[in-house]
Amino acid sequence: MREARDSFLTFLGSNLDSMTVRNLRRDPNNPSLNRLMTGALNVKFGDQTPKVKISTLNCYLDIAHESELLAMDMLHKLMNLLQTSGYTPLLDCTIPTAPVPLYGYVYWDVNKIKFTELSDELCFRYSGSVTLYYHRKNEVLGI
Repeated sequence: MREARDSFLTFLGSNLDSMTVRNLRRDPNNPSLNRLMTGALNVKFGDQTPKVKISTLNCYLDIAHESELLAMDMLHKLMNLLQTSGYTPLLDCTIPTAPVPLYGYVYWDVNKIKFTELSDELCFRYSGSVTLYYHRKNEVLGI
């Protein structure tokens, strides 16, 4: 699962170079890592279903910005990327500066991506989710 998460985050960060991509996660030593950042694409991973063949991972995407127009621009860039790509190679990002390709892909259904505008007094916010599917070829089993 970590490989799918890291691969998707690398994909977003590499292709949305004008946008800050932030992975929201729980860390008892740093609670601020679980707070939305304004002016950024906030990515959080949820339920996972690991399987031998194809596994799934829910991914929640939040765009938050002080400016409504800039939030809309960010949403448009993100949707354009997700709907024109549909997949990214599965990577081992143990060394973030030198990801290693694995024998597999992370992909998503480009027709099932939808964002909703959320009411927030501090910023303009769009929230959506996408189910990621991934499979890593198992060299031992040959599948």
